[in-house]
Amino acid sequence: MKKTLALVLALLMFASLAACGGGATPTPTPATTAPTPTPATDAPAATDTATPSAAPVTLTYVDWNTQDFHDQMKAALAQALPNITLQDQIIGGSDYSAQLNTMIAAGNAPDVFVCQLADYLNFARNGYLMDVSNQPSIATMAKVPAVQQAFTVNGKVYGYMMNSGGGPCPIFYNKAFFDANGLTVPTTMDEFNQLCEKIKSLGVMPMVFGGKDAWTLQQLFGSMAWSSAFAANPQMNEAIANGTAKPSDYYTEVFNQEADWVAKGYIGKDCLTMDYGQSQQYFADGKAAMMPQGPWLTKETIITTAEQDASKFQLAAFALPIDPINGVVHDVGSPDKIICVSATTKHPEEALQFFDFFSSPEFNKTFLKLDGSTTILPITYDINPIVQPFYAWLSSSAVQLTFAQTYSAPAFDPTYLQNILAGSPASTELASFDSTIATMQNQFIKN
Repeated sequence: MKKTLALVLALLMFASLAACGGGATPTPTPATTAPTPTPATDAPAATDTATPSAAPVTLTYVDWNTQDFHDQMKAALAQALPNITLQDQIIGGSDYSAQLNTMIAAGNAPDVFVCQLADYLNFARNGYLMDVSNQPSIATMAKVPAVQQAFTVNGKVYGYMMNSGGGPCPIFYNKAFFDANGLTVPTTMDEFNQLCEKIKSLGVMPMVFGGKDAWTLQQLFGSMAWSSAFAANPQMNEAIANGTAKPSDYYTEVFNQEADWVAKGYIGKDCLTMDYGQSQQYFADGKAAMMPQGPWLTKETIITTAEQDASKFQLAAFALPIDPINGVVHDVGSPDKIICVSATTKHPEEALQFFDFFSSPEFNKTFLKLDGSTTILPITYDINPIVQPFYAWLSSSAVQLTFAQTYSAPAFDPTYLQNILAGSPASTELASFDSTIATMQNQFIKN
């Protein structure tokens, strides 16, 4: 998939939005905690991977993917590097960043692990990651200069971006329900709101979210925020960091939009008591007509099981028809899973061999298939036909994606969106957002 991106150097306040990993069980994007632990010793520089050692070695590995992914990944690893055994661990997405930071701060860093961009930058700046600048896969990232720039810390690169995405997440819908009721895919936000009203009149919830898992709300509303925010100021983080703007200057529209949809019943109160898995079942059972979510929804067992009865459930997707500003929909491109090697690994040679295996084009393609995710790197891979129209739109001239900004910012707390779902006024959550960010100015970092 190719895209001419308006890629501006740096990072995102909503960096954990549209590219989140998924699979057969819920694997939400982790809420980045990114505490700064006590720095370790300087990271040793990586060299090209050597011939696999004959001596068996066990490496520790941590991510937030699925057991099915781990099983298939280890089977492929056994063929490629039979001398390496993985002692692998899966940590739930909601707790991942906090637990990983605790492990690293305590001196128990896994040999190899996956993290997101905010943690990657924090770890790289504090000497926790091995320099992988000379590893083969980094040349692939260099083909997208803004990605390479975003990953470069003090002239070195410390990880490889396995997947990435951008734009508003797909709006999945039950085509069987749409067809049975003469409903059509909207092309404007006015049409989308009219569609929601019609669905509600049929006694079905228009949109379902697993509201107990706040990240599910972030998938849609986080990306919506960028459309107006980037159009107003592509360097909004810098303005907030310098005190010339507040978050509410950029997020009022989307917070009000969520509050309006909640008030109208387009997002029902049932969402408050559902987690991600339960929201899938609600959707599959026909109790909701649409489910905004990442592309991994196509692979979820609950969904694929429901698809076996096409008379009741057919999964399809469209892009939220965000109204363009000056003819363009503005949104973000963001990294998701980044593979890194610990600077303190006791097996640097084998850890780099595993890194090279994991980040190779061959396994990257397998990773994207198993993970149900996408990338903007020049790698050939398969996209599920259900989301192909969405990505065709995302790759068109109608969308302008900004990869990053000149300042990185503290991670967005999606509980603001969760509170609005629970009935808190948008104005209250915006004031809380402003107040919290005002105490975190030292966490804005110029890249």
